[in-house]
Order: sequence, then structure tokens, then C-alpha cells
Amino acid sequence: MLILTLGCTKNSGDILETEAEQPKEEEVEVIAEPVIVTYLTIKTGCLLNYGNQGNWIIVYDESGNLIDYKAFQENEIIAFESDETETHEKYSVTFLTINEFLGSIWNELNTSTEVLMGSTLDFSCIEENNASNFITGNFNLKIKNVPDDITVTSINASNGENVGFAYSESSNNGLMTYEADLNILEVKTDYIITIQDGNENAKYYVLENYEIGEEVSINYEDFNSYTDYTDINYPEHTSLRLLLHGSNTNEVYSLSQAFSNGNTQGSLRLGKLNRFDTYNLLYEIKINSEYEYSFENIGEFPKEIITPLQPTITILNSSIQEFKFETSISDYQSKTSSWHYGVSNENFTTWDITSSKAYNPVIGYIPTEISTLHSNLDIEDLIYQQTKFVLNDDETIILSN
Repeated sequence: MLILTLGCTKNSGDILETEAEQPKEEEVEVIAEPVIVTYLTIKTGCLLNYGNQGNWIIVYDESGNLIDYKAFQENEIIAFESDETETHEKYSVTFLTINEFLGSIWNELNTSTEVLMGSTLDFSCIEENNASNFITGNFNLKIKNVPDDITVTSINASNGENVGFAYSESSNNGLMTYEADLNILEVKTDYIITIQDGNENAKYYVLENYEIGEEVSINYEDFNSYTDYTDINYPEHTSLRLLLHGSNTNEVYSLSQAFSNGNTQGSLRLGKLNRFDTYNLLYEIKINSEYEYSFENIGEFPKEIITPLQPTITILNSSIQEFKFETSISDYQSKTSSWHYGVSNENFTTWDITSSKAYNPVIGYIPTEISTLHSNLDIEDLIYQQTKFVLNDDETIILSN
């Protein structure tokens, strides 16, 4: 028996193609270029101190880790850059200046904390133009018949420059004479003469008629009372300073001055003149070696100034790197703590660190390159000195160790 097996065959042109997968294109990994960002810009200028032996900016993160450091000079724009993946939300920035004078070295460090990513710290400024204070001549002024039973704190003449009077003579009837040589300024036509005394009094006199080389005399009886007064009652102290200026758009005059290097409690009187739109007041008092209070305001005539009772401070950790304390001051905006070390006629080092009330900064160490280059920094010998508390826009308190 013959068995035939029949099958269909294709023509040569219909041969089946191999169904193997075609090779895929090879995927190439694309590496993104790093994105460089400026995380801090610093403009140096006349609002910074400068050292004749070196100036450095040192940047740390919030954990005290060193990020970068650069030398700087005056009037530079310095950019600190990094990969954007390596930036931080906040930084601490330390300025270090080294000065040498007569064989002594003064190292000054100032640290600002909580500096936000992308910030610009601008220390540039516009130099004032004092051309308007050109002196055209001078004259002599005597203030006569000042009773010697008033304790004169200060007699001052102001017309853009301030001149103090010196006691010159006394009469047999208990009247005093004070004298000063005053300059005549090109664009100013008057002086405001003020007398501040320790009997809670303050008076003024406007002097308008004077000539070059003239000798002018005015009497204490001709001085005027101010339109309004504010009294400052001060406690016992080791030093006190009071300055009050009145100003308009184109004029600034001194109205009250008082200085004391130790006194019992008392009172000082500030005088207001309707002539001025703005008043600039500075009142500083050091109660003792541990407590200072300062009030400084630019604006309306002050209505009340009260020296607070002395607060307390307890230092829990006095080191720079992890400084901690407790204080009875409950309400303040920021604090600046200070450390110092000095050997007379040799080397001096100070370090000030500023932070907000709620922030306890961790401060990093000085880079090795800088500490090696400047071997007299004496960072390890620094001793805690004081903390300055900014209570508000006007008031500060300093508590010392």
C-alpha cells in the first residue's frame, strides 16, 4: 500500500518571515545639570567695621556646620552659591575682622542668626554731604546772670553743630557767667541756646542777630519756657546720658543734654517746641555694673519714660556653641550675647551673637584655615560677658555677668 502525504507549499516569494523581536533603541540616561543658586548676598560698605589684618565672612547652617567662608573688602558684592539641593532654610553668618594697632591685636566677631535662604545683607551706605555746614566765621557768646543756686547740667548752643559752654566767671551776688565761641554756618541764621539744670528745669533762647567777630551777651532772665514738658525720674546710678533733638525737613537742633557719672536719684525735664515736627530722644542709664537701660525714639515728643526695675538672669551654659540662660524678662524681641577675652597691651577678642527670643543658636567653630592664619583669635579663652535684650523698637536692657 502506498500512502501519500500531501501538504501545501508556498512559493519562494511567500516564505514566512521570522517573528523574532526587532532590537529596541537603547535608552540613554540623561543626567540633569546641577542648578546653582545664590543662597546669600552680602554688600559691604561703611556700615561695617574693617580690619587692617583681615576680614572674613563665615557661613554656617542651623546645626553649626560650616558651609563656606570668604575674605572681603569694603564696597564689594559677595555672592555665596551652591547646588539648590544643598541649600538650607536658614543660615548663621559671622563677620570676623582683625586689627593690629601698636603691637596689640583686636579680633572682632559678630554673628547674625536665622538669615533666610536668598537674603541680601546690605551694609552699604550713602556718605553724608556736609557742604551745607560751611563755616563763614565765628563770634563770642556770653550767658550772664545764671543763678548759682541752680545746678547746671548743661548749656548748649545748636544750629546744625552743637557747642557746649564753659563756666567763665562769677560775681559777688551769686550770679554766674558761661562763655563759648560759636561758628557761623553759611545756610543757618540762628542758634537755639538751651539750659538744662538739676532743679527739674529746662529753658531756651533763640539767637538770631550776630556778626563775624562780635561779642554777644544774653541774660538768663531772657530765656523762655517750653510749650510743654516731660519729666524723667531716674534712680540711683553710676552713669546717665540724655540727648533730645528737634528736627524739621531741613534743620536739626539740640534741645536737651544731660550727663552724669554717678548720682543719687533725681529728675530731668524735657522741653517741647512747636517749631519741630520730629523729636529724637536718647536716654541711657547704667544702674550698676550688672544693669543698663536705654530708651531711643524718633517721632513725637515723648510723654513718659520709666526706668524698669532690674531684671534677673541666670546662665545655665556659658559656652558660645550652646549658650543657655533663664531671665525674668518675659517679653522681648531679640537678644545679643557677648563674650570677650583680653590681655592688657596684647590681644583682645570679642564675639557678639544675635538671635530672636525663641531661637537658641548652635554656633560652629572657626575654619582651620582662618584659625591657622590668625593664631591670636583666642576663641577657646572667651568668657561670657553680657546679654542685650531688645524689648521693642524703643527700649533695650543689658544684663551683665
